[in-house]
Amino acid sequence: MPRKNKLIIAILFLLSIACHNGPQSKKEMEAYLHLPESGGRVKITKGLYTVSMAYRPVELLQGMEESNEVAVFVLDISQKGENPVNFLAADEARFKKAINQLSFNQGETYYAVTASGDRIMPLQTRMLRTFDYTDKSRVLITYPSEVITKPGTSFYFHSPFDGEQYLFKYQHKDLEKIKNLAQNL
Repeated sequence: MPRKNKLIIAILFLLSIACHNGPQSKKEMEAYLHLPESGGRVKITKGLYTVSMAYRPVELLQGMEESNEVAVFVLDISQKGENPVNFLAADEARFKKAINQLSFNQGETYYAVTASGDRIMPLQTRMLRTFDYTDKSRVLITYPSEVITKPGTSFYFHSPFDGEQYLFKYQHKDLEKIKNLAQNL
């Protein structure tokens, strides 16, 4: 699709949001999450894995928020350019373990550590996809806004695939690169 068409679609979609005060439908939310223009992005690659993290304005994710004091991030996780869940599908035992850890035990998978050493668990996590023909798995993570804006805060991702405890680590300085972070809180 030509870049001009993508831009027109993005503008029309954002205009429809501005005119629509009710909760967003699942289709609207997923369409928004696929727009690269809808939020800044930070990407880290370690070995086989690539994790891309983006901030999204919480008002477009109705039902995720505990209050107005939360911020939502999206993790796109790929392995060798493929959906890691697809990658493990041939090994049923590893596939089930990965699904369990990535989809259901996320309270143990994602957390933030503040400069004072406090461990902050996400308020909510939600897996948008578990197994399909896309090249990544997508997870929504909700943190308290006051946590993510403090200098010295680090965010950890525990890989369920190879057992490495801190395969990915996002620090506050990485979050500062996300252009929409401050203006949308």
